[in-house]
Amino acid sequence: MVARAAIPLVFVLSRWGFGGMERMTYEVARRLDRARYRPILCCLKSPREADAGAAVGDYSGLLRSKWDVAVVRRLRDLLRKERAAAVFALGSGDAAFWGRVAAKLSRLPAAWWIHSMRDNVGRLNRALLPWTDFVVALSPRHRRFVTEHLRVAPGKVEVVQNGVDWAEHQAAHCRDEVRSELGVSPEMTVIGTVGGLRPVKGYDVLIRAAALLLPQRPSVRLAIVGDGEQRGALTDLAVSEGVADRVLFLGARQDVPRLMSGFDVFVLSSHSEAFPISALQAMAAGLPVVATDVGCLSEIVEPEVTGLLVPPGRPEALSHALDWLAQDRCLAREMGRRGSEVVREGFPIEKSVEQFQALADRLLH
Repeated sequence: MVARAAIPLVFVLSRWGFGGMERMTYEVARRLDRARYRPILCCLKSPREADAGAAVGDYSGLLRSKWDVAVVRRLRDLLRKERAAAVFALGSGDAAFWGRVAAKLSRLPAAWWIHSMRDNVGRLNRALLPWTDFVVALSPRHRRFVTEHLRVAPGKVEVVQNGVDWAEHQAAHCRDEVRSELGVSPEMTVIGTVGGLRPVKGYDVLIRAAALLLPQRPSVRLAIVGDGEQRGALTDLAVSEGVADRVLFLGARQDVPRLMSGFDVFVLSSHSEAFPISALQAMAAGLPVVATDVGCLSEIVEPEVTGLLVPPGRPEALSHALDWLAQDRCLAREMGRRGSEVVREGFPIEKSVEQFQALADRLLH
């Protein structure tokens, strides 16, 4: 009996970056059952970092400019060459658009994996909904957003929830080593955050909250992991607010689980989120999470049980919540312990892969 070849699935992204969408794509792709599926990552712009074992084939540089319509031909050539069976177009920008156009012209089924809850889905991407077999949401609340805001029929929406490798975060415990690298003594409190330095992440609000908190708490440090367009402006803001010596800009890092083991509290100051992986990573690492109450964060963080939720854009409220956990380290540790259990039981990456493979089966049959 001849074994059936693995089915090629093409994931189309705009660019490879530091965000949760790219991370989630990578984690799902590398864990797919290779006897059933052959994942292929296509970044229209920048290439994927070299991580062994993620995908059988990788492509990049197909989109030369914003309205480079020749990208359709290049994508169709790729789909033909790889004998693709289905296309998963990600995000709410060019990859979502061009990926689905190429799938339609190649007569392939397509799913749109949307990772946003902002009103930034353009008319062109909405116009392609008739060419979209399924829209992929990240959680039950995100599913409601997709059906109500984007007006997608409920039968066309499938949930593939974000998840993390709980064991990876447990194994990455290097607290003393990380804190030594950061120049932080054992008795100090490190408040950490992870994400791209973009306006939507609200890091200006976080730095202003730090300016309210840090003068009252000399033993607290703020560590910001990530890079992006606002790096210079945020560094200048920390200087003007008088906290530059206690705010650590660590840049983009590949060892996030390791770094998190050196934190005491995790914070998200975003103006908008969908279902942030960084919050799940922090909880898996045993950290309490202080976050703005946006997007699906209330599905992740239970107030006063696994963390605290505050209104977005309010430095005073954010500072107060961080101060509470900085003062009561026993409470912070207990919240972190509960959060770790929530992630282990409710958000394992294995569940995400299982949901994705069930979606792939539906898309192909």
